[in-house]
Amino acid sequence: MIVAPTSTLFADLIRLRQPQASISVKIPRESRLSLTASNGSVAIENVVGPINVRTENGPVTIGGAGSVIDVDTKNGPIAVSVVDTSMVPDIRISLIDGPIQLDVPENFKSDIQTRATFGPTDVASSIQPGPGTVSLRTVAGPIGVVQRSSDPLQSGRGGRP
Repeated sequence: MIVAPTSTLFADLIRLRQPQASISVKIPRESRLSLTASNGSVAIENVVGPINVRTENGPVTIGGAGSVIDVDTKNGPIAVSVVDTSMVPDIRISLIDGPIQLDVPENFKSDIQTRATFGPTDVASSIQPGPGTVSLRTVAGPIGVVQRSSDPLQSGRGGRP
């Protein structure tokens, strides 16, 4: 008969044997960023230069971004918030399993193409066509595109009057 250890010490020792890394880097806001990860979460904040992310597994969160973004992953939710529209939009997001959420400012204009093989798509009807391309693709998961108002009270992000 085999008895599994119940000690949390054993579980802690097993976790210590697995390679782990947490890296935090500060770069100039207008920098071009290219990042590759195999397993784990990726969080990028306040980079308006072109962003390229490649991962295998884990959530990808990009906040305070410009409008040139390329994200490709196999598994995990992707949430992107665009704040700078000074460049012609070129946003490409693709994954196999997980949801995609894109949040764009009121002045954002672009042609938006979505494809979710198994999942609903919801694109804000207020987004006007314009130059550039947004391509959002997932096999299993919903796709949402929200256009936020520049007035925090209108977008639901501010306090009450």
